[in-house]
Amino acid sequence: MFQNGDYIIFRYTGAKAKILADYLDGSFKVLLLHDNDEIIAFRDDIILQKDFKGIEKSAIELEIGAQKLKVPSTEDMFYSKEELEKKKKEKLLNKPQEKTVKEQFPVEKPKAYYIPVFKETAAKNSGVWLAFAEQANDSFIIYIVNDTNISFGFEFELNLNGKIEQKLKQQISANNYFALAEFESAMLNDSPKISLKCPAFNLTEQLNLKYKKWISMHQEVPIIGISCRAQLIISSSRFSNLKTSAGDLSKYTKDQLKNSEKEEQITFNKQNKAEKLAHFHKELDLHAEVLIENYRSLNSGEILERQKKELEKYLSEAIELGAVEVFIIHGLGEGVLRKTVEIYLSELKRKGQIKSYSNEYFPKYGFGATVARL
Repeated sequence: MFQNGDYIIFRYTGAKAKILADYLDGSFKVLLLHDNDEIIAFRDDIILQKDFKGIEKSAIELEIGAQKLKVPSTEDMFYSKEELEKKKKEKLLNKPQEKTVKEQFPVEKPKAYYIPVFKETAAKNSGVWLAFAEQANDSFIIYIVNDTNISFGFEFELNLNGKIEQKLKQQISANNYFALAEFESAMLNDSPKISLKCPAFNLTEQLNLKYKKWISMHQEVPIIGISCRAQLIISSSRFSNLKTSAGDLSKYTKDQLKNSEKEEQITFNKQNKAEKLAHFHKELDLHAEVLIENYRSLNSGEILERQKKELEKYLSEAIELGAVEVFIIHGLGEGVLRKTVEIYLSELKRKGQIKSYSNEYFPKYGFGATVARL
């Protein structure tokens, strides 16, 4: 029925493709015409272009009442119709009849993180890398690896489906690396885009991650010395060919190092508050079960209000005592509490009450905490 070179259409999405190879097991290698990507298609999911009469609804679409998908979903591409039906039945069988209070407001369990082991090899002056170091099955930490002899400031953004998921401004020294964000393999379904800017050099690079590219990204990365999914995003030659806004490149590097040293050497001379500051706890855990004794009797809105009040009270005291930095533990979850913390810290920064804040990776918290630098 299907032959190499035939033009076909996906029944459930309307996406057009061309058959490149028949694997003789009910599956085909096809070329998607709309983005020139090669994928696997199954016999039950495709129809010859000449026989196509209209888009059909998949089992998943019928269940959720979706109207139409613009591009093939991962499920439609990699599961047969029978497998989708099986998944649907399993979902219905596992559906709880009634949620308890505990189920409606589940306790967030801390995620087990471990730091990838690096060999820390010699520098090669190759440039700036983005490395995805595996920390668990299908879970990675994104590192920026600066394999150059200069220090520079950068801005990092991770976008999913056109929305900012992670954002960070930071300084990185020469021949060093820095953890940026957490990345899950499942995010490949959300059109992930990574943007890296170096304002002083007027450099902006973007990495669009697709499944085909992702599975081919295996390289040994200098400095960290391991082979992992990685991409050289800025070559070192591009730095040497550019002038910074400050002028000479060597002068710029020295200035950046001096600024970094000054930040590390900041001292506070508030002698009358020294004793209180010495006993001030540098982290605030906002988890409901830690913060509120009877949290199960409260609804989500009441819990969030209590968390906000504790946050405001804690940061007010930290600012008054002159703490250098504090950690706000909010967990991962659906991100509501993290966003609430971010909004409040943004307001404090706008008023000049804190210097900066960022949701970075920390071995103790993973990405479940935001650090505020006062």
